[in-house]
Amino acid sequence: MTNSFLRLPLYCAILGMSQGAFAEMPTTETSNSPELDTIIVSGGKIERDLQKTITGISVVDSEMIEANNSFDLNDALFLTSNARPNGRDGFTIRGINAEGGPSSDVSTADTAGFVLDGAYLDADLLSTGLSMWDINSIEVFKGPQSTSQGKNSLAGTVVVKSNDPVFDTEGSVRLGYGSDNTQITSLMFNTALTNDLALRVAGERFYTDGQVTNKYTGKDDEAKKEHYNGRIKLLFQPSETLSVLATIGQDKVEKGDERLCGINANKTGVFTCNDEKLETFHDIEGDYKKRLNYQSLKIQAQISDAITLTSTTSHSTKTDDDKMDADHLAPSNSDYAGAAGIGTRVQNEKDNSISQEFRFTFDSETVRASAGYFYSQSKEERAYDFLLANPLNAYLPNFYEVTSLLAGLGAFAPYTNGYSDTILETNYVDEGSSRETTNHALFMEADWDITEATTLLFGLRLDHERNRNTAGITAQNVNQADIEAINTQAGAYFNTLTSAGTYQMYWEQLGLAAAPSAEQAAGIAQATFNSFLPYLTAGNVDVTGGPGAINFQPGDLNNMLNSLAAGASNTTKKDTTHSVLLPKFGIRHQFTDDIGAGYLISRGYRSGGISLNPTGVKPTVEYNPEFVTNHELSFRSTWLDKSLTANANVYYMEWEDQQVQVIGNNNIYDRYIDNAGSSTLKGIELDIAYRGKSGLQLFTNAAIAKTRYEDFTTGNKNYKGNQFQNAPEKTMTAGIGFDQGMGFNAYIIANHTGESYLNNENTKKLAAYTVTNLRLGYQADVWKLHGYVNNVFDRQAKTYSYTYEDYSGDFTLYGDRNHRIPLRSMGLIAQYDF
Repeated sequence: MTNSFLRLPLYCAILGMSQGAFAEMPTTETSNSPELDTIIVSGGKIERDLQKTITGISVVDSEMIEANNSFDLNDALFLTSNARPNGRDGFTIRGINAEGGPSSDVSTADTAGFVLDGAYLDADLLSTGLSMWDINSIEVFKGPQSTSQGKNSLAGTVVVKSNDPVFDTEGSVRLGYGSDNTQITSLMFNTALTNDLALRVAGERFYTDGQVTNKYTGKDDEAKKEHYNGRIKLLFQPSETLSVLATIGQDKVEKGDERLCGINANKTGVFTCNDEKLETFHDIEGDYKKRLNYQSLKIQAQISDAITLTSTTSHSTKTDDDKMDADHLAPSNSDYAGAAGIGTRVQNEKDNSISQEFRFTFDSETVRASAGYFYSQSKEERAYDFLLANPLNAYLPNFYEVTSLLAGLGAFAPYTNGYSDTILETNYVDEGSSRETTNHALFMEADWDITEATTLLFGLRLDHERNRNTAGITAQNVNQADIEAINTQAGAYFNTLTSAGTYQMYWEQLGLAAAPSAEQAAGIAQATFNSFLPYLTAGNVDVTGGPGAINFQPGDLNNMLNSLAAGASNTTKKDTTHSVLLPKFGIRHQFTDDIGAGYLISRGYRSGGISLNPTGVKPTVEYNPEFVTNHELSFRSTWLDKSLTANANVYYMEWEDQQVQVIGNNNIYDRYIDNAGSSTLKGIELDIAYRGKSGLQLFTNAAIAKTRYEDFTTGNKNYKGNQFQNAPEKTMTAGIGFDQGMGFNAYIIANHTGESYLNNENTKKLAAYTVTNLRLGYQADVWKLHGYVNNVFDRQAKTYSYTYEDYSGDFTLYGDRNHRIPLRSMGLIAQYDF
């Protein structure tokens, strides 16, 4: 892994030397080298030259998006340092999972912000697969942006901006076809309707069969995807001092199931999962329908030479209607006789938000400042309906092992299969959980040039948030006849494990180090009886006889398990209010015209809420906001007559009152969110870009991100010193391009993702991998043609994996699932511009 990471710059340097086949290498006369374009970062409250920013930021322009064959935002994120897709339709920034913190299912609020053409959206937008057609730029702000962006920007913010209308007539038509029946149709048209009104319309359809084959149904388009994107922008600019920009957009995607089989999906004579292939064994066809609609209105008025008023209004709705295979298996591949009934999960999500921001900006020779008011209101709704199957061992420790032993000893008739495959089937219906949020904020930010070379930065945000949380779950056991059939075995199980004689006679089978004395055995039996007592009492079982003499009657096992289901049916409603003050301070010094450095300290936070835990002692848990304090050093430099930029950021972040998932009583179903953790994050980010004469381009970015839990104990597990899950320590991109505007052009870009852990225990790891993309093309005056090859070297690697090896007991109940990077694909794209 380390060697691969370190070889990337050398790899690209060698490729650069080979450019002599089609490009002249730059000479030592660097004065003839073209300057790199000045990049203005517009996603913050104050527009700044990238070379004069302190915060860590990566900017990806449209040229680089196209060079990497990026058809959606997932592809484009690989071009940024320290931000990566997480393998499950989400992304991480500096090792923090954008949708839920370090763990996969923490909190109901995001840790990263997302802004699209002024509209504030959820961080899970990647699941929609935002199209990159007619996109101007992507800005990834790394580290807490709460002073600028408000709540839930603790890890950073992704800002995507599409191209605005211009007062001219132009258009583009793009057609493409590639591997896996990939079809691309893109259109863009821009025109001036009047002297002060311009219109821009862009749309795209992207379709692919995908690369996943379902070995159960025989279909080779299991992961098919059809994505429609449309956007209308209207610019009204009656004068140089007033502009009004309206945007209406929609992204709609329908796709299949990308989850692949794992080792637990194997069954002799039925199906053997090849972990190196993109194949699965589902009996339920995955159907994921996602739709995003957004509208924004930006009004900008120049009040004076120094003061500008900006009003930004946005509204968005996102719906997500999914049907999936809940057990990841076909029935014939499970050892459980009733597997056909536990196969489907249906879930629905709906988000609706509106926001309004008024901002004054002031720009003089020495001071650039911004101040304003922000308001937002949002509602997130979640619902699902699925049948969950649980081994009885999840409720009654070693139930299968103990009863199989008793059957072998003749306590009751042997099991037909040699062991019991009876499980508890519970149908869960989320009656509707929602989170309604109202947010008010006052903010200010200023850059003050105290000397020609030194600038002080100030930022402050007073943020007030009110959340109304509601949740309701109904649970009902549905296989009570199966449970009643093993009621006798359950009675024998309870009396056996609460009898002192059991531990004296079967101490080896029960895993004891030595045979206990009569007194020790009685103590063990009493302790076991006490641990069972809550279950027995809940089922109204007669326990007056004490340990070893439980009067277990017909129906008692169902009564016990039904009481658990009744306890899992819960409805809760809770309002929470938070007011926080979020400061930011920095200093930047320009040592020369080309070299500058700075220091920044900033505060970030994520709002609190409630956690519904229907199976635990605490049915409803309120958790507080969490905070991050970020220290950051920056270095900015240009070289070779501004044809080379080399920028770096070093950061250290302290995470307090961290929202983590706590597991009670060592029961995976007794879990809730609480402020029970703290962590530190530190790392370095490097961005280098060079543009020489004759169209030669070299670029690389690299990051090392170390995440560590300082305090996190849940159940009997202590994660102190462990890394976050899905948080690669090393990421890197390196590329070479040759592009003179007209004629032949070529780009080769290698994206590296380092190894990471799949769990907080740090016992399961994903290997590092590098994916190389190639693009070769030719551009004329009004048309261009290029071919692409993604994953040139056909690299194979997992991006996510989940195993049920500790869950199903003695039989296969659920199939493991994996996600992998796509195998090599290629295609041809033609574009006509007018």
